[in-house]
Amino acid sequence: MSPRSSSLSKTRRITLGVVFACVFIALVGVSVWQLTLLANGSQSNDTTAVQTKTADGSISDTASGSDTEASSSASNSVDSDSQTDDANNEGSQSADSTSAESSSTGASSAQGSQSSGTSGSGSANSGSPSGGSSTPPASQEPPKPATISVSFSIDCVNAVNYGNETALSLSSSGYLLSTQLTLSPGATVYDALMASGAPVNGASSAMGFYVSALYSLQEKACGPTSGWLYLVNGSQPSASCSSYSLSDGDVVQWRYSVNPGDI
Repeated sequence: MSPRSSSLSKTRRITLGVVFACVFIALVGVSVWQLTLLANGSQSNDTTAVQTKTADGSISDTASGSDTEASSSASNSVDSDSQTDDANNEGSQSADSTSAESSSTGASSAQGSQSSGTSGSGSANSGSPSGGSSTPPASQEPPKPATISVSFSIDCVNAVNYGNETALSLSSSGYLLSTQLTLSPGATVYDALMASGAPVNGASSAMGFYVSALYSLQEKACGPTSGWLYLVNGSQPSASCSSYSLSDGDVVQWRYSVNPGDI
């Protein structure tokens, strides 16, 4: 073999060796890069694990740098969650308290209603515990007024129209008296007549007091059926004047009658 060929062969071997060396270095570099990535991923996983464990509270912070910051963030998240849980617990306790108060209020209302029902029942039964029949209280009468007021009048218009001289001498119009009287409760027509001050002649009988003359005008002075009659509120009572009791606001009229029905 020639020296030139030998030199070329040696150069080729060196070149191939260099190429193989570069390839080997490249493969080693790739392997190292992959191992670095794997190591970083494992470290990230370890940090995550530490954060998870720290959140659970079983392991204290061991990481430094970014791992410590991640753990602190996780701790803050745990505190926030804890505060949220506390707030939820307080809301639940408040709701339970409100529900308990509502229940208590409902129970009090129910007891009040039951008490009212019991009181009403007792009142209806007049306090009889046996529940048997009870006599209702007697109705109370309204208080009577201290006095009553009545309108009172006396006239002999029919006797004047008849031409009776006594009647004409008493009043040409026939009206003898018109006044307002204040009497005691239970006063009768006779009491009103006495209170008026009019001159009265009469006598008591089995039927009551009978008026025979007023102002000197006697009965039968204008015929056998003539005489004095009284009316209350425009009607002629069937009772004697001493038996008829008056009420407040009544209108009493004494009139001289000549013929039946002319009053």
